[in-house]
Amino acid sequence: MDIKKIEETYSKGKYRELIDMVNENSSVLSIDHVINLYVRSASKMGIRVDDNKIPETFRNNLDYKWNIFQHEDKKENEWNEMLMKLIVDGREELIEDAVIIYLDKFEHMPINNNLIDYCADNAERPVVIKYLEIVADSADDMEKLIIFRILKRENSRLLRNIKTNYPMIDSIYKKYIETDCSSLSISEFKRALKFRKGMFIIIDTKIMEILDLDNEKKQFVLRTKTGTIQMLDFEKVLEKTHPIEENDFRVYKFFRPEAAKELSPCELLKSIIMYNGNAVDRETLKKELIYIYGTDALKYISKNKKTFEQCSGIHVIFGKSERYLLSDDAESSTVAHIKRIKDAVKVRDYLISTIKSTELSGEDIIKISELIQSFREPLKSEIMFLLNKDNKYAEQVYNNDLSEIASEEFIETIVNTRAANGLYANEHLLIQLNENAMNRIYNASNSRHKEIMIESVEKSIRLGTNLMFIQWFISKQPDAEITLESSFVHQRILNIANEIAALKKSDPFIAFVRKHYFTGKKPKIVDLVKSFSKKDAKELYDVFMKLTFLSSYQKDEARIKIYEIYPDFRKLKKIEYEYSTHRGIDKKQDELNHIINEVLPELTVKIREAADHGDLSENAEYKYSREQYRFMSIMANELGRELSNAHPADLSHVTGDSVDIGTIITIQMIKENETKRYSILGPLDVDDEKGIISYRSPLVQKLMGMKAGESKDNFLIKSISKITEDI
Repeated sequence: MDIKKIEETYSKGKYRELIDMVNENSSVLSIDHVINLYVRSASKMGIRVDDNKIPETFRNNLDYKWNIFQHEDKKENEWNEMLMKLIVDGREELIEDAVIIYLDKFEHMPINNNLIDYCADNAERPVVIKYLEIVADSADDMEKLIIFRILKRENSRLLRNIKTNYPMIDSIYKKYIETDCSSLSISEFKRALKFRKGMFIIIDTKIMEILDLDNEKKQFVLRTKTGTIQMLDFEKVLEKTHPIEENDFRVYKFFRPEAAKELSPCELLKSIIMYNGNAVDRETLKKELIYIYGTDALKYISKNKKTFEQCSGIHVIFGKSERYLLSDDAESSTVAHIKRIKDAVKVRDYLISTIKSTELSGEDIIKISELIQSFREPLKSEIMFLLNKDNKYAEQVYNNDLSEIASEEFIETIVNTRAANGLYANEHLLIQLNENAMNRIYNASNSRHKEIMIESVEKSIRLGTNLMFIQWFISKQPDAEITLESSFVHQRILNIANEIAALKKSDPFIAFVRKHYFTGKKPKIVDLVKSFSKKDAKELYDVFMKLTFLSSYQKDEARIKIYEIYPDFRKLKKIEYEYSTHRGIDKKQDELNHIINEVLPELTVKIREAADHGDLSENAEYKYSREQYRFMSIMANELGRELSNAHPADLSHVTGDSVDIGTIITIQMIKENETKRYSILGPLDVDDEKGIISYRSPLVQKLMGMKAGESKDNFLIKSISKITEDI
């Protein structure tokens, strides 16, 4: 059959004719393009396609799913998901049909937080604009306000209409969504709207009641539990807290004890249990009830003991003393627990630990999904990913701050999703992964992403930060190309671990270094000493001898094997520190930080931009930038090596009686009859223009300890004084 004829038939809107043509020659249904036109035509005609004619490989196609969807009895949440898929997939031509069918089935427009959040983050897409324009008129005032803002329409009349119920609306609107309307800002906007007169908040650990709102001064009038009146700015309150439920026991306890007496015993018990972390024993119950019933608290418990045991939603554990817990026999313990938690971070953390040992049922997943719909992004997407293992949730957090993400599996999915689109992962995400996950990402990455990860390794080695990069590199990719010298890398790693050990007894990085370098019959450090030049081996040995986090046994084992390679290391002295002033050390550290944090990243961008211009063999800009990067890396290595040996000089003992570090000397070269003046400081202080030389210089070493008036070889010490400048 002529494929062009099928295409022409579809383009002319002859859908019935196309269906008949394909039915008469079903062999063409082996071609995906034809299947697509066939399924779309069936949907246009309101006909359900014959599943037997559709290949298995085509069953995940959105057009096929849309066709089947219209002819099955689907729940509202499933329709919401389908509508979201159509919007995400850009199916502008189907949006209106989907909304009309939805309205017919459920008698209201499909407006929900998920859809609005997606639209806010993708406001420029035509399909988003079309959906919003269809549903806007049926939205309530608050939804319409947000929709109009996304569509960039005039909102002043809506703001005036809403002002009666939300006195702070002008300030809240301006603060959260007037300039930046995203899913995150909308979430913050809705949270801020909950602040009303008569509500309660907790700020700086203190519970307070909102007595009034002063719009002119943009302040809340607040009353503390002791009756003190305070005035606090809107912004401070909005940023630091959120309203608490009116049935929160803290409200009854500190503000409305009489109202608590009006509650049934079960309602009061539930309120106390929720306040105490979803479980309460008899003694704690008594202490809380004293706030309500005073000395009659114990009498109240005894009187209502049987009632407590029969309360719906409360489980009693009998022992030495009764213990009351919230429960719901109609729900699984996981769902019931999540209902009680409410906090997005705690729900996420609970699911991460729970999913490892418990398999959730489909019904539980649906219930939990419904419970978390009001959660803020990206936590909501992370939880949905944990529940469904669907990569689409990694794509939905594209524009979000990802600092709160904790699930390693979700982080890995986000990184891989972004890398596939040419967006490289930031360090904050990667360091939350273990070495194996980081290695999977590295091995699956393109060459540019690999370069970026290795650059992060180099930065971590130099600065001693983001140590997971070091752990991954050393344990998984030790042969990857790196600009740092191998001897410097291993010395630096041991020094970092030793610095951490000086601050605290245990740390994951110390445990890693101990295991990697010093365990087994032949410790890794011995192999390194054997592979290095004698000079580098001696430097590594000296660093090893300074380590404080090894047991005597571990140190002796490694030391004996090193002596077998270099017996003379027993007699050699350790490398001494090179002393410099605080100012000199800080100046060099600033120079190193400037190279690492500014120069190298700028060169990385230039390399990336130059690489995009095409053939690298003829790309002078690329070659120059790479050469500059290597040069600055070598300079950073040298500075790092100097700083690792540097130690602040204590000049308090300097008297100025003899040549020493911290003195100013005037010397006469006798033969030349020439006089020169020098300030003697450390290697990192040297400044030829200011006449500052190092105490390690050959000249000073020759004159060290001499006094004024003494001469040696061709030099006469004319005067010596102590440096008095603040250094």
